[in-house]
Amino acid sequence: MYDWLAEALEDGALVVTANRRLANVLSDYYAQLQLQAGSKAWPSPAIRSWPDWLREMLTAADISQSLPARLSSHQSRVLWERCLRQQISSPLLNIGAVVGQATGAWQLIHDYCVSLDDVERAARGRDQGIFARAAKAFQASLAAEDWIDDAGATRLVTELVESGAARLPEKLMLAGFDRQTPATQRLLDALRDKGCQVVAIATRKGPAQRAMASFEDSDAELRAAGAWARDRLTENPEQTVAIVAMNLERDAERCARLVREGLAPGWQLGGHRYRMAVNVSYGQRLGGFPVIATASLALRW
Repeated sequence: MYDWLAEALEDGALVVTANRRLANVLSDYYAQLQLQAGSKAWPSPAIRSWPDWLREMLTAADISQSLPARLSSHQSRVLWERCLRQQISSPLLNIGAVVGQATGAWQLIHDYCVSLDDVERAARGRDQGIFARAAKAFQASLAAEDWIDDAGATRLVTELVESGAARLPEKLMLAGFDRQTPATQRLLDALRDKGCQVVAIATRKGPAQRAMASFEDSDAELRAAGAWARDRLTENPEQTVAIVAMNLERDAERCARLVREGLAPGWQLGGHRYRMAVNVSYGQRLGGFPVIATASLALRW
């Protein structure tokens, strides 16, 4: 599946993946190749996820450039909460959930290069108006303090590349990108204009087989998904099966438990190996842990 990886790295290419999971998978695959070749030590492969690569580009930019201070995701959420509380007065509202939705919308605005003026003009209803006003306040805070958040990283790196202030790789290989947003495409075009060779690894698509089934409730649906995955793995133990679950952000652990029940009934008695048979790509928010939630509540008091 990753036959191209070793040749690309030996050729001096930088491999950038769509997410951190794929970066870890490719790094592990490269390590297995080295072990099979009898190597006992080797240089770390040039494999980065897209967010990590953007961060490296900003860190390695020309020192003469005066760059904004970068906010962490937690700092960004705190600022979003402050801006939203200026627009929302209800004490009963789960502000954490609203912040999550706002940050997701904010990322989409940057990915698709939509201006806040367009957002404000297109706002319909109270909720959209609240977001538009909070987004303007958030943007004003970033500008006033000379800050930048994760959503603005792609645009800033693009500007650095276009101005010649960024250190570019000779060859960039993209892995796992099934689509490219306008912001991503603009950055890649800027890299090509500066002489960087950009190559996208084609994603493999198997024959489409669609089927629909109904279940009594969502619990039964997730258990059935686990049973379906077991059948696929029984046919071909070497393959990897993916299950796309709706509303995973609400309770990722519960979804994983139900899928495990369908995949391996009695998995609780099977130890670590059976528990790790299902790997969830959505972790619990730090604020969701009881001790952190209690500490946050005490700080608010």
